[in-house]
Amino acid sequence: MLPTPHVALAIAQFAGAAALSLGLLALFGFDARIVLVSNLGAAVLLACAALFAVRRGRVTLSPRLRRLFPAMGVLLVPVAFSGWSTDHAEPLRWSPQLRAILACGLPYAILLALQTGNLVPALPPTASEHPSRGDGGRAFTYLVLAFVFLFLLVSLPARALFASFDDSVPAQASLLVSCLTAAYALYGIHFALTPSLQATRYGAALPLLGAVAAGLNVVLNLLLIPALGPLGSGVATLATFGLLAAATLGAAQRSAPIAFERGRIAKICAAGAIIYLAALRWPATHSWPWLYAYVAAVVVGFPVVLALSGFFRRSEHAALRRIIAAA
Repeated sequence: MLPTPHVALAIAQFAGAAALSLGLLALFGFDARIVLVSNLGAAVLLACAALFAVRRGRVTLSPRLRRLFPAMGVLLVPVAFSGWSTDHAEPLRWSPQLRAILACGLPYAILLALQTGNLVPALPPTASEHPSRGDGGRAFTYLVLAFVFLFLLVSLPARALFASFDDSVPAQASLLVSCLTAAYALYGIHFALTPSLQATRYGAALPLLGAVAAGLNVVLNLLLIPALGPLGSGVATLATFGLLAAATLGAAQRSAPIAFERGRIAKICAAGAIIYLAALRWPATHSWPWLYAYVAAVVVGFPVVLALSGFFRRSEHAALRRIIAAA
């Protein structure tokens, strides 16, 4: 259900996208154009990582994508058009946000549509990668656990990180980072699940799903950025990737039903919500100690809340003890 190359690519994409978003927002400020640039950069990072995996023989490109390669020149059209519109902005009355959507939002949407469902595992699945219903459910639980942990590890320290870099960054920036990191986590879940659909009747529909999500992203950016400012772009990204994750999860469950560990997944989400909401009550001040406190809340507090909820099994307790002893 969860081929190793796709899981690795999903986590790498999350790490790269989160780091790029944090870095650009910290350096250039709270702006919708920065969010659009970071989203495009995240898609380019995933494309580069996918090409590296192709060169290593871990994944292959689907025949559909090979046929679409000549059309990738379309990516240059909105960029060139945006450059032209910069010189004609006054008569056209286009805002900088609209030009940014043309320059970054459209190429990002095209990359998103091209990437969805067009990377296929090159190696036949092993027993661990094509598990039984119970093993598949456990693997999905660990995937959710990893992404909730990564979400907390990025979004909470960002509150103190922005205050440490620049006091003028609005408090709303931390909410924007939370939207983006949650969106990247949802995309990671979608991306890790797509290989399970390649050989099913839903495989041919994956590019169409990517195209619908890409179109939705552009429309939501056009509607929400004027209303909400930079936060609108984050909400648009979250809604887009939420749609992708929900549709992919539903199709995967229909094609090869997995015994999801719903109780354990609920405990993960509840523990993450407790840590996140509790940390939001802390001040985001110009202080590195608070940054360390946020990191400690995630690294120490999140596992402790999970343990108190009865999440860990005996075998997992034993594995954790072995890891701690080895460290």
